[in-house]
Amino acid sequence: MLKIPIPPALQHRRYRLLWLGLLISIAGTRMQLAAVLWHISEISPLPIALGAVGLMDILPVLVFSLLAGVFADSINRRRLILVTQTSMALFAALLGWATLSNRDSLWLIYAVMAASASVSTFDLPARQALIPNLVPASVLTNAFSMNSIAFQLGSIAGPALAGLVLAHLGIGYAYVFNAVSYLAVIVALILMGPVEQELMAPAPIPGAHSRLAGWRTSVTEGLSFVAHQPVIFSSMLLDFFATFFSSATVLLPIFSKDILHVDVVGYGWLIAAPSVGAVLVAGATTGNVIIETISGEKTSQVVVAVQDPDLPTSGGAPPQGSESGLPTWQIAFLAIGAAALVSGFTIMIRRSRRT
Repeated sequence: MLKIPIPPALQHRRYRLLWLGLLISIAGTRMQLAAVLWHISEISPLPIALGAVGLMDILPVLVFSLLAGVFADSINRRRLILVTQTSMALFAALLGWATLSNRDSLWLIYAVMAASASVSTFDLPARQALIPNLVPASVLTNAFSMNSIAFQLGSIAGPALAGLVLAHLGIGYAYVFNAVSYLAVIVALILMGPVEQELMAPAPIPGAHSRLAGWRTSVTEGLSFVAHQPVIFSSMLLDFFATFFSSATVLLPIFSKDILHVDVVGYGWLIAAPSVGAVLVAGATTGNVIIETISGEKTSQVVVAVQDPDLPTSGGAPPQGSESGLPTWQIAFLAIGAAALVSGFTIMIRRSRRT
């Protein structure tokens, strides 16, 4: 009888709990994003209304991202994640209640998205920093690889399920399902119990007694380090501009309705297409991502977490037919997936330069 090996990182109970929780939670989060974009396109036909979603998502990152890293080092990460996950679940539940009771509006959606993005800014670094506390150093590379796989699988399942939920149940239920999905991480954190963590409190400053002053010093030291590392600084800057000016995913509802003429199920698959391409990149760059995950062997480069869902697309309208006989939306799906594949390789090259 064939025995399927378990990846090294998943052999550790606490990490396994977190990984399964994240897989479910990420699927819910991506489901909500797809639902929000479709929801806004139903309320307002203006493209700028969809573009504002990206603004609500990026502003909290610009404001809080530096402080979030300091929090992840100086506050108990498990408790911090419990707070952030619970907060995002409440935001999703609020949006679901407002939609199902016909109290939804553009400004409410924008406010909830901005609040959720603000909390998520603190959640992500805490989750990443928690992983070394759950597995030994020998399988840390495998753990980060498994995290990347969880993100991409969730990013495929979430939008695909969103299309089905929107088509058969309604937009509000997609928000409710996302709120419930956060319980997977919350339950995982409760079951794993206390996690030992070495807190890195900011160094005291002569003449300053507030914790805020210490955090400010930590942020300044981090910025100074990055500024004096040309390879790290240039690659991070390139990543920023590639993401900031290429957020075409938010416009997919318009492409789906007005250009490709697909239903909401097809729209869900279009949203999932970049992650399909990213999974192909993972397989191509490792030779066989499953084998590498099971063996836990390190490759010649760092493990790349290709998490770039906002990809540039062609400015012109796609062709209305094809000699292959495929429907136009399926051609678009393949094109977006191929773009993600190419983008993934460029991300791999840029990030491997940082090591």
